[in-house]
Amino acid sequence: VYHYLADFEKSIKLRTRALELANSQFGQLHEKTLDCEALLADSYLMSGNGGKAQKMAYDLRARLIAAELDRNDRRLIEATERVGDLANQMGQHQKAEPFLRETYQVRKAQQEPDTEELMRTAERLARCLWSQVSNDRARHRSWQASDAQQRMLTEAKELLLESIELSKSLPDSEVVVVLARTDIAYILYLEGRFEQAERLLKQGLSELQEWQSKVGDYAVLGYVNVVRLQLANCLTAQKKFAEAEELLRNAWERMREIDPAHPETLVTAHQLATNLASMGRFSEAIDIERKVVQVASLASDNITEHNLGAYTSSLANMLVEESRIAALPQELESVDPHRAVELATELVGLRPDWHIALSILGTANFVAGEWQESWDAFERCWKISNSYGDQPIDLLIVAMTQWHLGQKGAALENYAQGVARLNGNLTGPDTVDAVSQRI
Repeated sequence: VYHYLADFEKSIKLRTRALELANSQFGQLHEKTLDCEALLADSYLMSGNGGKAQKMAYDLRARLIAAELDRNDRRLIEATERVGDLANQMGQHQKAEPFLRETYQVRKAQQEPDTEELMRTAERLARCLWSQVSNDRARHRSWQASDAQQRMLTEAKELLLESIELSKSLPDSEVVVVLARTDIAYILYLEGRFEQAERLLKQGLSELQEWQSKVGDYAVLGYVNVVRLQLANCLTAQKKFAEAEELLRNAWERMREIDPAHPETLVTAHQLATNLASMGRFSEAIDIERKVVQVASLASDNITEHNLGAYTSSLANMLVEESRIAALPQELESVDPHRAVELATELVGLRPDWHIALSILGTANFVAGEWQESWDAFERCWKISNSYGDQPIDLLIVAMTQWHLGQKGAALENYAQGVARLNGNLTGPDTVDAVSQRI
């Protein structure tokens, strides 16, 4: 109960005591003891101590291997799956795959496999596969699937269809089927089949929310939020921004009424901020994401380390865009030098060793007429990145800064280098003269 209420300190305390009792009564390798250890690791994971949870899982698996258990021993199978599942939950999908694949293959090869366990493993392996493709897409901002990615998506769909088929022989499996269908829908989204994906995701979200109203918020909160995010992504990909925003904003308002610091409330707010940023509404997105990071930092026992890092990185990326808009807008009369410096300073505070953050601070200082501060920021930027004047625009701004500081020779040299590099980089209607004149 404490775990579902996100009071992980009490949850850890009670589950630690339960593990001690199980150890003394049944021994280290008894199934009841191992169950207690898995639950304790889960509480550590959700408290933000994912490293502790993973160490427990790896150590447990190592103990079972050292005990020379048969590979079909249920304890070893579950310990292997646990390692993979924890890595999956922490976003380490490539690391998770071999453990989940081994578990699936062992269970599949059994003469009389446990239907429910095989179904669960098939779902986890499928999620691990499509998550890798999803992360690659986000990283490279490309919808073009490689052959390897398409094979992963095809295998994931086959695993999910197998899971749905297995569920037919199990009682009370409606929610399992809904989750498998929504995963298939998200794979369709990753394949660019947006309309099909949207229809299935809306159907799945409606069914989960109906189930949520029957069994209570905390029992299915995570499932509902995952499907909501998938649907929002699908709507955004079709440029249905208003619908995606309404979906996420309503969910965030409702979640804040339940518990403003609950992990799922933060996830929902982060989803909304990301959606607003995708529409270019960076100022609103930053305000929301800033609140998420602040709450997450204060309540770090209520979130995973992976999520806090994701929130901070997301805020940093939004600050990058908004700082650039304030410092070098398309319409020069809308330059806001003080806001540019304020945002860039916050960005450097978040990511002090990120060369891009320092480059943006240098630009903001230049626009604000802070010549020495601009030069100092660019010097730190180049020291960290081990490269001098990687970006032509940076070289032009540094040249102007040096001119103001009286370093005329260096200024002319950097200006010439910047123009030469722009010549090789510019595409489209821009010309070197137009860009350098604007700077």
